Amino acid sequence: MFQTLLFFPCSLSDPNFEQCCLEHGRQALPEILKGDKKYKIPKLVPLFVPSLTVDTGEHLKILLKNITAYGLENIILEQVKMDATNKKITIRASLNMLSMIGKYSIDGRILILPIKGDGDINITSIDGHYQYDAVYTLDTVNGEEHIVISDDDKLTFKLKRAIFQLDNLFNGDAVLGGQMNKFLNENWSEVIDEIGGAISQTVRAIIRVIGTSIFSQLSFKDLFLDVYAKKLPLIPSISPCHRSDPQFDKCAVKHGAAAIPRLLEGDKKYGIPLLAPLSVPYIEINTGENYKVSIRDAKIHLEKCKFKRAKFDFKNKKILLGLYFEDVQVLGQYEVNGRILILPIQGNGPVNVTVVGFDLQYEFEYELVTRDGDEYMSSINQMADFTLKRAFFNFENLFNGNEQLGASTNAVLNKEWETFVDGLKPALKNVIVEVAKTIVNSFIANIPYNDIFPE
Repeated sequence: MFQTLLFFPCSLSDPNFEQCCLEHGRQALPEILKGDKKYKIPKLVPLFVPSLTVDTGEHLKILLKNITAYGLENIILEQVKMDATNKKITIRASLNMLSMIGKYSIDGRILILPIKGDGDINITSIDGHYQYDAVYTLDTVNGEEHIVISDDDKLTFKLKRAIFQLDNLFNGDAVLGGQMNKFLNENWSEVIDEIGGAISQTVRAIIRVIGTSIFSQLSFKDLFLDVYAKKLPLIPSISPCHRSDPQFDKCAVKHGAAAIPRLLEGDKKYGIPLLAPLSVPYIEINTGENYKVSIRDAKIHLEKCKFKRAKFDFKNKKILLGLYFEDVQVLGQYEVNGRILILPIQGNGPVNVTVVGFDLQYEFEYELVTRDGDEYMSSINQMADFTLKRAFFNFENLFNGNEQLGASTNAVLNKEWETFVDGLKPALKNVIVEVAKTIVNSFIANIPYNDIFPE
């Protein structure tokens, strides 16, 4: 768990499963496009494709080489649909512009005209809407199942416009070459119908690069909670409270507080990660145009945790949990760019964020789903809020190692910590919700509702 690039897993039993996949996909996509050596994802902005053979039948042969695709940083994910029963994936996305620049070799007939040449090529698609459909199999590697995309994946798309420029047509005949390029652009829609395989193969290559890299590193159960959920007894360190107990909330706090030390150690059997410290490979806090910070390989120290309050509303299926941390320390490698308060900030390097007196309130609603005759909880509508007594920040190597600017910026952040934290609070709440939701869902996916909360 927590191995993904901010792509926290979604629960297959979640009634909003597709929306979860879409939201988490959107969160992960910008970082995936940058590439990640740890996950064997190459840099995709721009994307380099060494060779593409476009299959248009016997009347036309096209070979594209050393193609560089530009514009992927502007892709908008619109739908992610996962059918685990039939092993199907559908992804819909839009892209305002995709330019493929490289070398071509072409020979044959396009529409009604002969065409021949080799040289530089630029194919630019404008306002494209793409749908990718694939089926997959599950391949077992080291005892865990991984998604393998089948070879018969498909890509369909619609464009508002396409622009072609093929240099050196007809052995460099400028007149014939100019006429052919004019013909291609005046009849771009019909041309796309005939040679759209070039765009299709390029986009499929992009998806395959991303998918193969991620799926080879992450098992199916890492990506989708409760996919292999099996009935487990309540964790031995947790003593259940009975729903009929009029003092249920007090009982829950007492028993929960006693279980905290054991839960911090994690439990692979129940899908609970080690929480002391909690390892999160990637965290992004984005407040909009002004400020964006990412932390890689984060270690979040949660050891000083106390379970302080709880409120259970079984009638309306709502739960509130209150945790207090004497301090929480976040260590990792940061990258930041933007403005904080009124100051510009830029840099990358080690970071230490320590908060003192962190009071966290996490609320969620739940639904009951039936599996193999037992009811299980599925959390929905999560919310988080927090207060803290103090925060300390230390960003090393700010402004390319300028010690004076770095020291003054850290000094301002630590002096004006309340204003700084208030500006980050909405984004921080989202991160907290995603982490808490994943931990809670991992726990409740395996234990029947009546075992957690007996009557």
